[in-house]
Amino acid sequence: MSEAQSTKVCSKCHVEKPLDAFNRQKRVKDGRQSRCRECSRTDNTSDEGRASKRRYRESEKGREKIRIYGRSEKTKEMASRYAKSDEGRLTLKRYISRNPQKMRARRTVREAVIRGKIPPVHTLKCSECGEQASHYHHHLGYEDEHRLSVVPTCASCHGKIHATE
Repeated sequence: MSEAQSTKVCSKCHVEKPLDAFNRQKRVKDGRQSRCRECSRTDNTSDEGRASKRRYRESEKGREKIRIYGRSEKTKEMASRYAKSDEGRLTLKRYISRNPQKMRARRTVREAVIRGKIPPVHTLKCSECGEQASHYHHHLGYEDEHRLSVVPTCASCHGKIHATE
């Protein structure tokens, strides 16, 4: 496609539309997504579209893409900038004030790891799928008597556990 063209055919609805009907995408030759905004919006809001995206995220290829993105310097830089911003600090402060029990439980686990009472989570396998663990899950809750009742989980399984609770 030459830069002089002012229209493009949507890959989903197959209708020729002006370029401004397509969202920008730097990595593509013409600088626009293959689907028009209307089709993209439908995909993002329909049950079928959400289910399709969920299946992809849960697939091996999708998990690998997420892992790579999460480790990229760009992602770390954006997260760091947000955490240092006024909005980021305020969000964290609100979260801490709304979840004091959860924060105490997490602190107790961190301290137990430092003192050697429990092993660092990255040295363990996920209790659900056997992959490399990245989180401790408080499977009995965050109450004081259960603060150290944790099981190692990978990020994917940890999210699934909380989604079903």
